Amino acid sequence: MARGDPELLWGIDRRGSAVVAAAALAALPASYLWIGQLGATPSVRLWMAVLLAALGAFVAGFLNRGIAVGGLLPLAPAVAFALSGIGRPYVDDPDFSVPAVLIAFGLGLAAAAVGAGVRTRVWEPDADADADGDSGTEPGGGAGGPPVAAVCSNVYRSRRSPPHAGSSDHVSAYSLPRDRTAFGPVRGPSSMLKVAGMASNRGRNLLNVADRVEAADLTVVLSNHADAPVLGTAADRGIPAEAVERREGESRTAHERRLLDALAEYEVDLVCMDGYMRVLTDAFLEEAPTTLNVHPSLLPAFPGEDAHEQVLESGARVTGCTVHVATEEVDGGPIVTQEPVPVYEGDSADDLKRRVLHEAEFRAYPRAVRWFAEDRVTVTGDGVRVEGDEEGRFPARRVLGEDRLAELRYGENPHQGAALYADRTCEEATVVGAPQRNEGAKGMGYNNYNDADAALDLVKEFSEPAAAVIKHTNPAGCATAGTLADAYADALSTDPMSAFGGIVALNRTCDAATAERVVDSFKEVVVAPGYESEALGVLRGEEDLRVLDVRSAGSPGGSGPGDYDERLVEKPVTGGRLVQERDLQSIDRDDLEVVTERAPTDEEVESMLFAWRVIKHVKSNAVVFADGTETVGVGMGQVSRVDAVRLAAMKAEEHAEGKSAEGAVMASDAFFPFPDGVEAAAEAGVEAVVQPGGSVNDDEVIEACDERGITMAFTGTRAFRHD
Repeated sequence: MARGDPELLWGIDRRGSAVVAAAALAALPASYLWIGQLGATPSVRLWMAVLLAALGAFVAGFLNRGIAVGGLLPLAPAVAFALSGIGRPYVDDPDFSVPAVLIAFGLGLAAAAVGAGVRTRVWEPDADADADGDSGTEPGGGAGGPPVAAVCSNVYRSRRSPPHAGSSDHVSAYSLPRDRTAFGPVRGPSSMLKVAGMASNRGRNLLNVADRVEAADLTVVLSNHADAPVLGTAADRGIPAEAVERREGESRTAHERRLLDALAEYEVDLVCMDGYMRVLTDAFLEEAPTTLNVHPSLLPAFPGEDAHEQVLESGARVTGCTVHVATEEVDGGPIVTQEPVPVYEGDSADDLKRRVLHEAEFRAYPRAVRWFAEDRVTVTGDGVRVEGDEEGRFPARRVLGEDRLAELRYGENPHQGAALYADRTCEEATVVGAPQRNEGAKGMGYNNYNDADAALDLVKEFSEPAAAVIKHTNPAGCATAGTLADAYADALSTDPMSAFGGIVALNRTCDAATAERVVDSFKEVVVAPGYESEALGVLRGEEDLRVLDVRSAGSPGGSGPGDYDERLVEKPVTGGRLVQERDLQSIDRDDLEVVTERAPTDEEVESMLFAWRVIKHVKSNAVVFADGTETVGVGMGQVSRVDAVRLAAMKAEEHAEGKSAEGAVMASDAFFPFPDGVEAAAEAGVEAVVQPGGSVNDDEVIEACDERGITMAFTGTRAFRHD
């Protein structure tokens, strides 16, 4: 809309109220004192103060929102007080001049709180309303469905003003404050991306963007329908919301000109359409800021309003949404980002509509706006380029496609449901999808898979025959030896009591001798890359023992960490996933920095290297006692490092069979902050220590070792495990 002869449109602008009221009220006492220097009587001084304050209020109101006669309202009580019979005695009496001004000040403040903030805007009917006589409407895309409550405790909620019935342009102004929070700036920090939303219905994507993109400010919402629910919802949030309806007989050009004028007032950087049921012309798009649209399918497939119906009719198994730059071509334009959504058996159009909105559009649209806010998007005639959206260790986007392999009996506890999903592209040995060789046994549960995965991951560290017994994802014992049976026996003897009901992992084909030892005490699961027929005969004699064969998925063990196929590990957290590189550190003799007076023997170095491979798989704070290539005691999951030492010592003293901490090597997954850790280890009989180093108290720890004849080496890297 162009500006010209005034046609007043009323609304509430809270920040404008504050500006106007502050200018008026601050001017009253200041002017009163200044005019007093001229020697005027109290009455004259007060009158001149009121007039100067009125002028200041008018100027402040003008700067706030165009011609703002409403800026005078806070002064009305002061003027009325000065003119009234009640106020005049106080004004004329010098003893009461200051109280009179203070009373006027208070009345003005009350008036500002109740009735201030009236502002005006100037609109002029469009001169080319009938330029081309085009009064048709064009289809767009929009999402319906039930309204979504979107009220946040930190969002300023304004009163909703009714539309101005006398507007010949059919423009409805709801709440018009420029700020979204009670004490925030008018338009937010200058670094924020200012976004204008255009919607014909609920505008749920726009509100979702406002909630999820901190670097963007939803500055205004426009609609071509005065009764669009998004206007009221935006107004309730304190977001300016206006309806710019197309008048009867009005051309597209004229209507879009009024839209552009409305946008220009807010100086936005980006326009986001959300079910805006109009096709915009090139003339509009060329003058407007970059304009985005979201379509509920993976374009270029399935354009139009009936995208979900088209998906179902085609038999497609994947749908989704597309965020693209708007052009005059319906559902065309360069693609910014897409988000897939599966199509399930029995889905209806309403099912897809709901799922695409919540699982695709609510993800993709904020992502696209965030990229614009970060100034990473370049739109050219050749398409869209997003800086940083390329393949790498940690790509900007992750699209995961995993198939449900099985529904499990329950989760960590019987009241929790659970399922197992499989990545069929994984070539590394894995318990996921590993066939169960003891067919009569119960199926694997959530905890079984979790522990079996941890056990298999540990024995993959070693090329020698290795065995590990795991309980609650922590090693109860681990060992390597000349034979698999001996390795298992050494691992089990570390803590046979804790190993009861545990998980056994082997990195060699399980033979009969090893199987005989496994079934000698109760175990839940055995994991190995194959089983000899005699071994299977022994293991199948245990009715409840799950026997997993991971041979078909790859080869555990081998030459060591270089055989690992999966380079990233991840952990789901509420609302997202943590992804990190797998801990594939593998130290050798040359990586050890001896820091004590006594150097370690060859046997102690061998134990250090073995213990360091084990400790990567022990939950922090972690300490491992080892003798040769077998564990002696394991202290895991303690909140104090010295407590982890004491736990490992207790395990070695009370639970180990045929073992002792005397002469053992101790590994710690992080540095010792104080000497008390090595002091406790020395009391248990430890004679060598391997740890990362790096504490501010390293010198004190080294001195404690030297005083006790303990050798210590630093690795320079730590081995935390918090999962």
